[in-house]
Amino acid sequence: MNEEELKENENLLEKEYKAAQELRKAKRDTKKKEKWDEMGYVSTALPTCTLPSNLSSSLDLEYVVGDVTSTDKTGVIIHCTDSSGDWGTGGLFTALTRQSQNPRNRYELAKDMDDLRLGQCHVVDYFPGLSVALLVCIRRGSSSIKFDLKCLGEALTSLGSYVEQNNLSVHMPRVGVSVEDWYGAERLLRKCLLSQDIPTLVYYFSKRSSNNSSSRQNASSPKAGPSRLSNHRSSSPQPAKKLKKSLSNSYSNKIVYLDPKLSSSEQSVLTRYVIAANGDIQSFINDTVTHIISYDTKFRTDDDCEADIINPYQVVETLSSDKC
Repeated sequence: MNEEELKENENLLEKEYKAAQELRKAKRDTKKKEKWDEMGYVSTALPTCTLPSNLSSSLDLEYVVGDVTSTDKTGVIIHCTDSSGDWGTGGLFTALTRQSQNPRNRYELAKDMDDLRLGQCHVVDYFPGLSVALLVCIRRGSSSIKFDLKCLGEALTSLGSYVEQNNLSVHMPRVGVSVEDWYGAERLLRKCLLSQDIPTLVYYFSKRSSNNSSSRQNASSPKAGPSRLSNHRSSSPQPAKKLKKSLSNSYSNKIVYLDPKLSSSEQSVLTRYVIAANGDIQSFINDTVTHIISYDTKFRTDDDCEADIINPYQVVETLSSDKC
């Protein structure tokens, strides 16, 4: 058998293999449809779609301190899941089921109906005017968990089309299993949602905060304006002398208050940096605050507050060098 005949034989075998695959898929789909019809099941998965081209928007992510499940707005709450059909415990899993069992029931039913796959977005009812979008974008191995950004992008593209058509807003916690995951997720949120002028709010739940209701980081109404941080270089002014310990040592135990005089763009940048490094942002000052971010080295606080004053430049410089 010469080379040409070998190549022709390989092509024939490949065609036969693809035909067999398509036949098996068609049989599975037929069997699935029969099961769905018998059970009266209607899929909650959004259709796959492509992102429109030439999109641009001036919208940015809006950071909020509070419980995402307690939002008083109409829209969609994002929750990232895997395709196992096993509803987890703790975090947003517990928070969602505390108020309604429907997201859990629909998720488990989708698995029973063989309707859970990576890259899907299932939108299920939560409360009147508020739904939950289950983004299937987490891969689970025997000993590892991987946040799949490609699947997240597919799910967000489907969700973006849905919320844009229905004029809804999106509400979500910070997602991912690492800081790098969140930076990747941020890019996808801008590409799939913000580019279509879809308001997107990221909620940060602070366990230390005694304020049960959601409070915007710009509650003090800082004036919008150019951010000095965006033009910051290594030659920027030195941080305030009152800084006693570097935030780079441990962010998880830091409670941070942002000076209301910071512009909205500066507050947005600083909030993103601190939250990404697992710090707590608090919208009011009390004795639990450990650091105040301000350009004012003589920022006045209550006598009970012994927080260190830290220059915004140093926050950006430190976290950037730590790749947080």
